[in-house]
Amino acid sequence: MPLYLLLMLLSNDVREEFIKRSHDPYQILCIRSLTDSSSHRKDAADALVALNPHNAVAPVRLAMHLSRDARERAFLARLLLELGHSDKRVLAAMQELFESDETETEWLRLRREMEFRGPLGERAAPLTSALARRIKHCDSTRGGEESSFLIGSGKADGQAISAVVALLKRSCANNSQRAETNCLLIVLALQLTGPQAKDAIPTLETMLKDKSTFLAAHAAAALTVISPGHRGAADFVKNIAGGSSDSTRWALGAVLAYSKMHEDLRIAGAKSILEDPASNADDLWLAFQCLAAIGTHAKSIAPLAKRYLQHKDAIVQIHAATALCAMDQAEEKAGVAVLLAALKGNDPTLSRIAVDRCNRLIKPPVGLLPGLQMALVHSDYTTVATAARTILRVKPNDPETMQSVTKLLREGVPRQPNDMFDRTAAAKGQAINVIAEFPMLFPQVRNDLISLLRTADSIYWPSVARAIAAIDSGSPKKDSIAP
Repeated sequence: MPLYLLLMLLSNDVREEFIKRSHDPYQILCIRSLTDSSSHRKDAADALVALNPHNAVAPVRLAMHLSRDARERAFLARLLLELGHSDKRVLAAMQELFESDETETEWLRLRREMEFRGPLGERAAPLTSALARRIKHCDSTRGGEESSFLIGSGKADGQAISAVVALLKRSCANNSQRAETNCLLIVLALQLTGPQAKDAIPTLETMLKDKSTFLAAHAAAALTVISPGHRGAADFVKNIAGGSSDSTRWALGAVLAYSKMHEDLRIAGAKSILEDPASNADDLWLAFQCLAAIGTHAKSIAPLAKRYLQHKDAIVQIHAATALCAMDQAEEKAGVAVLLAALKGNDPTLSRIAVDRCNRLIKPPVGLLPGLQMALVHSDYTTVATAARTILRVKPNDPETMQSVTKLLREGVPRQPNDMFDRTAAAKGQAINVIAEFPMLFPQVRNDLISLLRTADSIYWPSVARAIAAIDSGSPKKDSIAP
């Protein structure tokens, strides 16, 4: 019998004493999963999966058996599905979630977790029929989150997609605000499909005339995915690009930055925003974010982007410089100069924004290193961690950066009198994520991480476990912060 099962029979004090003495993270987390606290059980189970997926099944099953909370059981069932286990108890826990009055909120949370963990793929097969039935029979204001989860799982068959398309039609026929929100969720889900969702084309074409420019723009994005080269979608983007209202430009920018719209249309839309003298800082930020994500394929826009290096708003200059570095290596020097000025300047806000944008570059230029190293002493611990991960991508084994991350892990930052949260723990959490991404640089902190399983708030246990697993395997484990 595993030791943690024996400890289950003992008092909480005895368990805590064992945790204090143990140096085995797996045993510590197994015992944590037996606690009376629902949130602690969930975090411990999550951490066990991160630490050792193969050995996590038994303790996660036990935690689900002990739980008396439907939402907790659904969370644990989701972990077991991720591990490839879908017995009757697991499916029953998920079915209980489907029938809950709080389904929308819970599906939103589960979908976000799925986006972080990646699609379930084949492992989602046991859920698809139940999800499709729910989507088929729910009213026109529900089912959007379930549609996103189903299609995002990568295991939606023709019948499932047909159910999603039928729900879209029902939601479009309902003029309520809630139905409109549901329509948007469904359209976002359809952007993850392709030609197999062709039955949605007539409804999406009708939505191009919707009074909500934002919803219409996302419908156009879905059309370009389902029917590449769709003339109506292309014409819509061209027409909206010429719109003069603030809401129109914002809708276009948001779709360009966050949708799955075809690349050529995204470039054309971004160009129109840059050419429009009425575009404000938010519009320009979205356009530059779009161009930076596309990279060298948007090289033709580089001369236009370069003009914004002289913009009156320093934040716009930073966004333009980042896009320029991503689009055209020949113009990299000009972009680096602007970013360095922000990184080395006296304005902590500009420095923070510049660090964040540099980190989002797929390949940050070496010329940024002097400014990024100065950011290692920034007053904001998130900025310090972001600067560190950017430096280590450009210059692995940089001793100053490694020392900065180690110090952040061991000391955190001082708490302030008016803090609404534990700044020290949050700072350590940022360091943990950097270590998980570059584990081979930090083997010396393994014992520090194990100590955090004893003392840190449970919300940090999964990140700590991920970092320990990365150090033990020598393979990086990404955290939820997008690069």
